[in-house]
Amino acid sequence: MGKRRDMAQRDILVRVDDMDRRHRIATARNLIYEKNYGVDSAAVKRLLQKDSLVPSAVCTYLFAVIGDCLS
Repeated sequence: MGKRRDMAQRDILVRVDDMDRRHRIATARNLIYEKNYGVDSAAVKRLLQKDSLVPSAVCTYLFAVIGDCLS
């Protein structure tokens, strides 16, 4: 699985899937798919660059089906 340091960093650097993160991703997806903004537009980058997020709905779908997919 990796060295002890790698395992420790997995615990320390874990991402939190909170409402703020979900809201920013949903807003970015709305800008891209409903308002035809580019994925690399300034508005989308502003929303996502704080945590290097990607406007993907995969985790949202998995969360609805199987629970917390980031655990």
